[in-house]
Amino acid sequence: MPQIQQKGISLIETVITTAIFVVASIIIGSLFVSHSQLYRIQTGMIDIKIYKTHFSKNFKNIVESSSDIVSIWTIGGVPYATSSSTIILKTPSLDVNNDIINNTFDYIAFYKNSDSIFIETEANALSTRISIKKLLSKEVENLRFIYNNNDPTLATMVTAIINFKENNLVNLPLTESIKLKNKTN
Repeated sequence: MPQIQQKGISLIETVITTAIFVVASIIIGSLFVSHSQLYRIQTGMIDIKIYKTHFSKNFKNIVESSSDIVSIWTIGGVPYATSSSTIILKTPSLDVNNDIINNTFDYIAFYKNSDSIFIETEANALSTRISIKKLLSKEVENLRFIYNNNDPTLATMVTAIINFKENNLVNLPLTESIKLKNKTN
């Protein structure tokens, strides 16, 4: 008897192929979703670390070089008041050699606006600093300043506490305590 050659594929072969394709698609899809979530978490953690470092460096340098905390000052046409959420620092102006210019000062404010922390500088005309508003950190939930005196203008030390937005991350607040080294009496 002559053998009949089958052409095409059977229903069982089609079902098995489809099942293998569905299982492989589910596995690949779940890997993609989990890796996307892991990527988002890791980039969020890196961003927060960068924001913390950027704020700490700027805050430490400015506070340590400041002579006073000012209660009220207008910078760039905007009035600021030192409080638990804003600090205005009076810092000696610097010449081109980074030497202090006597009786000449720059004023620098740190504050939170929306979910970001800014630093705004009003530089004296003789100073090498420039008058500028700079973004220091994003994703900020809370910024709080604590002074070692009930009257912030008499404080010799300030502590900044920042809570960043969680975004499903374990997040410890940043706490930075700095002494005003050039405090005038």
